[in-house]
Amino acid sequence: MIPYRIPELATKYIAYDMIHRYTGLPPFSEARTRLLYAALALESEHSELYALVVGLLQLGLDTHDWIDTDRDAGSEAEMRSRQMKVLGGDYFSGRFYHLLAQAGQRERIHKLSEAVCEINRLKMDHYVDMQRAQMDSERYIGYGVAQRSALLLAFADLVSGETATRWQELVEIVSRAELLAAELDRLHDEVGFHWGLGYWMLLEEQRADGRGESVELHPAYRASAYERLCDELRRAVALLHDEADRLPDERLADELRRIGELLLATLVLPAPAFNETR
Repeated sequence: MIPYRIPELATKYIAYDMIHRYTGLPPFSEARTRLLYAALALESEHSELYALVVGLLQLGLDTHDWIDTDRDAGSEAEMRSRQMKVLGGDYFSGRFYHLLAQAGQRERIHKLSEAVCEINRLKMDHYVDMQRAQMDSERYIGYGVAQRSALLLAFADLVSGETATRWQELVEIVSRAELLAAELDRLHDEVGFHWGLGYWMLLEEQRADGRGESVELHPAYRASAYERLCDELRRAVALLHDEADRLPDERLADELRRIGELLLATLVLPAPAFNETR
């Protein structure tokens, strides 16, 4: 089994000066690519290719999600940043088709294309629920887990043994933990906090305290959302370790434990300073 090196392979497609000069990029989906590679490493000669294209495709989708459509045109630098996100997202997403086509993997192109359609449907439902004020923290997590799981579930037919019977469960557990880690990091971003999981957790607490739908995000409530997210992430990683202990494949179990430790590293980040209100 070749050691995991997907981020290094992805650098060839990600490290473009033009993109990095004008805009930032979302983090690479390390947890899910690790899981996919570990699950397929002994089953498919294309395991490294599959993990790479999933990482690039997810990066493309995430880059498009980073495009701020709520603001006016803004400065020239802001416009250039948005343009680079559009182009970068298109480029990263397109790599999956190119790389799989080169390897003659037409069926996998079809399955991943279907998964992208499902992700886009979930994003639309998510958006509609937010606009109709039908969102809460658990619904938000449900949408996020489903979106993060879709690409990996497109490989269910290649997973064998007991791992196959538990593949969806494993993918969803890792996706939930990865989502919580990402949302915890999002609390450090004043702009990104809005409409994130912490925001919905905060509104739930405000409603419980009789504050209704107030848009004033008091620092004390935001600190409470931060602590709640930390607790949720710890529980998610504990569940991940429990699943690892039950797996007969010790190699995959070890990789799940590594993923858990990787995600727990998010807790090392300093707590954001909640000294502003919106």
